[in-house]
Amino acid sequence: MTCSQTNHFYKVKLFTLICCFFTLLSACNVDNDLRKTRDELQAHVDEIENIIDLTSLRIKPSNQSGKNDFDEKDENNFTVDQVKYFTVDQFASYIQKNEQIDAEVIKPNNLIKVSVDVIDLKDMLGLEIEDNSLIANDPTFIPTSLHFWDGTTLAVNGNYKTLDTAKLDEENADGSQLGYNEFLIPSDKPVKMVDFDVKFRHKSFTGYRLDSVNRIVKTDGAQIEWRGNQNGEVKVSYPKAIDNRIGETFGFYKNGKMLKSSGRTSYSIPSITVLEWAKKSLPIYQKAIDLMDKQELKSKQEVDDYLAKNLQQKPVEKDTKTFATTFYSGPVDYIMIYVENAKPENVVKKVTLKLHKDDREWFNKGHFVAKDSKNKKYGIVDARGNWIINPTYDDIRTESEGKFSVYENKIGRVRKLDVLNKKFVALRD
Repeated sequence: MTCSQTNHFYKVKLFTLICCFFTLLSACNVDNDLRKTRDELQAHVDEIENIIDLTSLRIKPSNQSGKNDFDEKDENNFTVDQVKYFTVDQFASYIQKNEQIDAEVIKPNNLIKVSVDVIDLKDMLGLEIEDNSLIANDPTFIPTSLHFWDGTTLAVNGNYKTLDTAKLDEENADGSQLGYNEFLIPSDKPVKMVDFDVKFRHKSFTGYRLDSVNRIVKTDGAQIEWRGNQNGEVKVSYPKAIDNRIGETFGFYKNGKMLKSSGRTSYSIPSITVLEWAKKSLPIYQKAIDLMDKQELKSKQEVDDYLAKNLQQKPVEKDTKTFATTFYSGPVDYIMIYVENAKPENVVKKVTLKLHKDDREWFNKGHFVAKDSKNKKYGIVDARGNWIINPTYDDIRTESEGKFSVYENKIGRVRKLDVLNKKFVALRD
């Protein structure tokens, strides 16, 4: 055999091997596609069977049945821990009556802190707490005017610094970043009260009472139905479309006390039309899997053609329902279920917050502890913000009757303020 013939032989052999490789590769790909298609069909069959099984457990209304071992005298079975779901006006009134400000004179500014607890806000407004402990759509306090101890006022007009501005790296006078609802406002005078515009996206909720007599309520066109109540397990159903608007459900004993809840479960089932389609489709899917196992359907395309030929078109789903069960510590006489209203309100409410009770101690016979933002030292100012004692001390803390604890070199001694001579007077030990 000549050299040229030998080269030709090897080329033919190499070409044949390459063809065989790609043929095998193609067969493997077809096999993999078919296996993937079979797995997807099997998962679909399992899902349909699960839906049918759940629907067969569709809860029929039942009469109330109490827990035999329930002790109504045991206070551990009851709770007062209820989300308030305040209205807009209730929220504004609550803030006005219960919340206050902390205020520090850090010349030439006042550092104002709103002492609103984010956990309380969640309970009042039904909001979600984020990982950073601030609230999504959290109420924003915007200072509008300051009321000073000398009887004067000052319009803020947006002249303040806060974490909510674009200058997130801005530091306050003592070198730390401003926190949630903290404001650094230019003013030398000690602050007594602050007017705020409180902006928030209020997710208002409406509460509905359900019991064994009043089994159905309607909200925003959706119907909520009391489905069962046995052994402290209350079951309700409602359209899946309002799933994300359902808030808390509270169960009450016959004496009106609220029962403790130990959890909630829910599942969704389709409408009767979709359910009937699923029942008719199930044997067709199962037959397709059987034909694949017998290698009578050998490709994904053949499976798709088989299903397209034999399956009826799936009806549009409009009436999927959610069935929810809430578990309570004892027999339930009635429930209150809260539903978020369809259109949250973007609200601005005006409130005035007074100085925090603890901070009133900074006010001592018309004199206030103040800090110089330049040298970080403490002194005393009057109601107009004028220095009575120059800022030369490491710290000053208010005592009573014109007395202050004065710290020099981290050592504190109680001193009496001599306003006339603008100095501290040592007290006798």
